[in-house]
Amino acid sequence: MSERRNLQVIIVLNQYSHSPYRSLVVIGDEVSKGQLIAEPQGLGANAHSSV
Repeated sequence: MSERRNLQVIIVLNQYSHSPYRSLVVIGDEVSKGQLIAEPQGLGANAHSSV
């Protein structure tokens, strides 16, 4: 049986973009791989969790 481990990950939301992002999650939220975590407030692509 695999053991589930809680990891703390930091994903920077201002990479390669001049538009600010609006975070859809807050510190302490449980996030799934591929979950939408932020959206741009102008031009840009949605940010999804990589882990």
